[in-house]
Amino acid sequence: MRARILAVFCPLRCVLRYGISGLLCVALPCVVLSRDISLAANDLDYEVTFSGAPDTVVAGLVKRVSKLQREKRNGAANAVALDRRAARDAKRFLEVLHSEGYYDAMVDYRIDTSRSPAAVDVRLDAGARYTISEFAVRLTGAVVDEAAIAAELERVRSMSGGPARAQDVLDAEAALVKGVVARGYPLARVVEQRYVVDHAVDALRVDVALDTGAAAKFGKISFDGLVDVHASYVRNRLPWKDGDPYDPAKVERGRREIVSTGLFAHARIDHAGYVEADGTLPMTVTVAEGKFRTIGLGVRYDSTLGAGGGASWEHRNVLGGGERFRISGDVAESGYAAGLLWREPDFLRPGYTLSYSAGYETEETTAYDIQRAYTAVGLEVPFGDTVVTTGGVTLEWTPVETKARDADTGERDQDDTFLLLGFPLSVIRSTTDSILEPTRGTRVELSVTPYTDIGGKDLAFAVIRTTPSLYIPFDPPLLRRSVLATRLSVGTINGAKRGQVPADKRFYAGGGGSIRGYEYQRVGPLDDDDEPLGGRSLLEVGTELRLRITEAFGIVGFFEGGNVYTSLYPDFDDVIRWGAGGGIRYYSPVGPFRLDIGTPVNGRDGIDDAVQFYISLGEAF
Repeated sequence: MRARILAVFCPLRCVLRYGISGLLCVALPCVVLSRDISLAANDLDYEVTFSGAPDTVVAGLVKRVSKLQREKRNGAANAVALDRRAARDAKRFLEVLHSEGYYDAMVDYRIDTSRSPAAVDVRLDAGARYTISEFAVRLTGAVVDEAAIAAELERVRSMSGGPARAQDVLDAEAALVKGVVARGYPLARVVEQRYVVDHAVDALRVDVALDTGAAAKFGKISFDGLVDVHASYVRNRLPWKDGDPYDPAKVERGRREIVSTGLFAHARIDHAGYVEADGTLPMTVTVAEGKFRTIGLGVRYDSTLGAGGGASWEHRNVLGGGERFRISGDVAESGYAAGLLWREPDFLRPGYTLSYSAGYETEETTAYDIQRAYTAVGLEVPFGDTVVTTGGVTLEWTPVETKARDADTGERDQDDTFLLLGFPLSVIRSTTDSILEPTRGTRVELSVTPYTDIGGKDLAFAVIRTTPSLYIPFDPPLLRRSVLATRLSVGTINGAKRGQVPADKRFYAGGGGSIRGYEYQRVGPLDDDDEPLGGRSLLEVGTELRLRITEAFGIVGFFEGGNVYTSLYPDFDDVIRWGAGGGIRYYSPVGPFRLDIGTPVNGRDGIDDAVQFYISLGEAF
C-alpha cells in the first residue's frame, strides 16, 4: 500500500501543541510516505530508529514529539495502528523541520513487520536550511519619533541573513514589543505579520506591522485591596512620580518593593490600557493583605558555645503605615538576652526609616564574661536602589571580666565596667537577590563606630570594619542552580591600646560566622593558658561552593582562613589559620537551615580540636 500526504500550509505563528513552542510550517512541500504493511490481529512490539537529522537539536526535537518513541514500550495494537501512529508522527516531524528553517524537508518511513519486534525506520531529508532575507518592520498608528525606538528596530532588522528559525522570529517580535514598551509606549503591539517563503533562493521574508501607540507618562494611581494598610505607605514604595515617563522596569521594581514589606500575600500593578488626553496612563495597584503578626522560633548549636534557642513576637503594621514592633528573647548555654525593636518607615520623608532598640543580655564566651544593657537610635537613608546608609547613637553599660590573665601579675587582663557612648555609621551597597540566601550579586559593608566612655574613664577609640562579598550562580550538570560565594573581612581599632579597649569590642576570629574549623574566638593571640586576648586588627577570607541537589536540599564545601593581630593593621607576615569542611543545607520557607562540619588545616597542637560542628539558620555569609 502506498499513500501520498500533502503538508498543509500554516502561518509562521502556528505553535505546536506537543511541548515545543514556536514550531511553524510555512511551505507546501510534497512528502512521500512509503509504507509496506502486513496486517496482523495481535499486539505488536516494535523498535524505532531515526536517521538523517541535520543536527542534534533537530534530532532531540524529533524524539521529543514522537509518539512512536513515547509509546514503543507499550507496543501497538496491530500493524494498522502502528502505521497510523507513524503517519501522524511524520506530520509532527515536518513541523519540527519547518520550525528549524528546513522548508523543503521530506520525511519517509518504512515498517517491517516480518521481524520481531517489528522495525520502524524513520528517515529525515532536511534539505537546505533557509535564511531570513529581510526582517522588515512598518510603523503604523500613532505618529512616533522613530529615533526613540531606533535601537529596537535595528536589533530586529539585524536578524537578516540568519537562520529562519520560527522561535527566533517569534522571540524577536516579542522582544521588539517589549523594547518599545520599555521606551515609554505601553500600548505597543504587533498588528500584522506576513511571512513569505521564496523557494527559489531558500529564504524567508518577515514583514511585521507595529503599532507603538501613544507615548505615556505615569498618571493617577488607584489602590485595590487595602484594608488596614494606608494607601500613602504603599504609594511611597513605588519608584516613580506622577508625570515620569512610563517605564515597565519601575513597575516591576515597585511590585517587588511592595511584596518585600511582608505586609501583603501578593501584589500586582496594571495600567488602564488607554492613555488619557493629557498623555498620562492611569495605574492600578492590587494587593491582598497578609497577616501582620508573627511568632518566631529558632535553634542553633556550636561545638564551643553549645546549644541555644530564641523566640520572638512581631507586629509589622502597628499604626497602618508599616510600623514594626518586635520583642525577642534568647536563651543559650553561653548566656541569655531580651530586647525590643521599633522601626518606623517613611520618617521625615519617604524611604527614611527610624529605628529604636533596647535590651539586656549576658554572654559567657571563650574570651570574656559580660553583662550589657543598651539602647540605640538610628536612621536609615537609602541612596538609589542598592546603597543604604545608617547612622545613629548608642549607649551601653557593660561590666566585663576577661578569661585571659596578665603574664606578669596573673590578674585578669580586664575586669572593669564601661559606660560607652557610640556613634555607629554604616554604608551597605548590595546587589544580591536575598539577605538569608544570596545567589547572585555583590555586597559591600563598611562600618565605622567611634566610642567614648562617659563613666569617668579617659577612653576613646573607633572600630572600623569592611566586608565585601561576591556571589556567582552557575548550573552544573544534573544539579539545580548552585552558587560560588566568596568574602573578605578586614578590621582595625584606632585610638587606644588593646588592653584599654573593652574586651567585647576587640576583634576575635573562629567559629560558625568567622573561620569554621576553629573554636569560637580561638584564632588569634592567646595568653599563657591559651585564653583569647583579642586584637586591634582582623583579616578573614573565605570561599564556599553551594551545590543545590534538589529544591529542598543542598551540600556545601568551604575553605576559610584568617587571623587576629595585636598591631593596628593586619600583619601579613604572620601565620594565616586555615579551616576547611562541608555541610548540608535544608532550604526552608524562612531561609536555609545549615549543618556544617569543619576542621583546622594548620591547627595548633594542644589548642585546636580536630572537628567543630555548627547548626543555625541562614548561610555563613
